Amino acid sequence: MTHLNQLLIIAVSYLVIATNVTATPEDRTLLIGGKGDSMTLDANTGNNLFTGNVTISQGHLSIFADTVRIQRNTSDNSIIDYIKAEGLPAHFNDTPTENGQVITVEGLVIEFFPMENKIITTGNAIIHQAGNKASGARIEYDTVTGIMKISSERVIGKTENGKQAEFILQPGANN
Repeated sequence: MTHLNQLLIIAVSYLVIATNVTATPEDRTLLIGGKGDSMTLDANTGNNLFTGNVTISQGHLSIFADTVRIQRNTSDNSIIDYIKAEGLPAHFNDTPTENGQVITVEGLVIEFFPMENKIITTGNAIIHQAGNKASGARIEYDTVTGIMKISSERVIGKTENGKQAEFILQPGANN
């Protein structure tokens, strides 16, 4: 995916998300749609793999990546247990709570655990929400509690020369 295509996809996703001001956890019960160059769907294991310019959407959730793996719950096919997106970078956008702020996530790997309300992004990890920004080698974010754990390259790579984690907090923003 070229840089220009990624920027266009991001701009379009911001416009689409901006028109949908409320999302609820009920979005997780909506149909999932997707596009990619190739797909492997396994109804027996619930393991689904999408590769090549992948776009996934469900309600307010949108994912843009080179590869996306979706693991459905084997006892209840309507439940998604896990989503893993990989790209250079992968992009994830969602409005996790009703009347909540859009969250935008970037990273080489983005893992989403919908039932745990947890997002983990690694490799040039960036999260934007409500004008706030966090970046590091790894970010773990609880979308319900708002607790974010940011690790630097120094911590992950155990090296003094690695890049430190960074943050920007907007005054008066819901932090």
